[in-house]
Amino acid sequence: MFTKHFIKHLITLCACIIFVISCDKNHGEINDFISKKDKNFGNITLSKVRTIALESSYNSSIGAPLYSVDFNSSGDMYFFDTIKNNFLVYKENGEFIESFWRTGRGPLEFQLVYGYTVDAENNLYVYDDAQRQIKMFDNEFQLLQILDVDNTQFFISSNDIKVVNDEVFFGIIDAMVVGSDWDNKQLIQSPPIMIAKIDTLSSTKFVGTYDPYLNTINSVYNRPLYDIDTEKNTILISHQNSYRFQEYDLKDRKRVAYFGYKDITFGEGLAKTRKGESKQSRISKTISESSNEKVFYTNNFIGSFYINGTEKWFDSRDLSDLRYYLAIYSRDEYELKTVFSIDHRLIGVYKDELYFIENEDPDHFQIGIYELKNLE
Repeated sequence: MFTKHFIKHLITLCACIIFVISCDKNHGEINDFISKKDKNFGNITLSKVRTIALESSYNSSIGAPLYSVDFNSSGDMYFFDTIKNNFLVYKENGEFIESFWRTGRGPLEFQLVYGYTVDAENNLYVYDDAQRQIKMFDNEFQLLQILDVDNTQFFISSNDIKVVNDEVFFGIIDAMVVGSDWDNKQLIQSPPIMIAKIDTLSSTKFVGTYDPYLNTINSVYNRPLYDIDTEKNTILISHQNSYRFQEYDLKDRKRVAYFGYKDITFGEGLAKTRKGESKQSRISKTISESSNEKVFYTNNFIGSFYINGTEKWFDSRDLSDLRYYLAIYSRDEYELKTVFSIDHRLIGVYKDELYFIENEDPDHFQIGIYELKNLE
């Protein structure tokens, strides 16, 4: 006959075993997706390092950039002005270097720049979605090559493009689910990342599948987001309306981690857009959902930057009426450390430093540079 004391301890032991199993670090399984009410999980700080004031120039205006910045090996900053359709280059201290190119369909002209990147050799790669071309320039901004992009099967849907060695990485979506009344089950069969040889865009290969989580929500947009760790040879993948991450090994393209925690600040989509729906109607549906805008690696952390719309923003279209957040995970254990409510928009990460737009006035454009620190 078991005593009550023994049974009590047996129940406790079983509970502990269940807890250990549920916390198994096999991140290939969906076992860590939980809601978090307390956002102070780790002693992480976001510390300001310095402020950069971009030098004004008669021939340049930041205007409305892509909310993105890339860097060459010297730390020079590359912006794209979507008003003038030209590039603006600044030194790391904010000193203006050069602006170049303009609107048009010529070799040195652009219509709809969707993404750009600078490689290790300081070559600039620009994807123009209107021309369906990648234009490659050397470090003196001289045209090297123009490559035509075939969007028959897949559309380039991410604003991130990256070049590693002789390969270019795109975020893609199956062309069959773009602009149609698609079913989410069809979406998640599409690979999120395509890799091609940069010289000819040939020898394509694919990484991963869309997160099945997207099959459970009515998200408006599902473009993939990603970052690459060239030292560890891994790629981090998420999606615009997802708090979840997949990490793949780039050598064998197998998934090595699947993780993510739904903080109470992250909203899910309540309605899906339909073919022919008005722009205003589509935007109104995004108020309820968070828009994941950027994912990134640092040496010690994995992060995502997401935005929440508000009713006030829907009426004003004033960017200051949006709400900005950073979710920070440990780099090795994939554990959520904290979620920051922040005042400014994240536009880039370079050498473990986070770049935020602190002032968008073209005449007083300022970037705040911060770093994440673990005080434990």
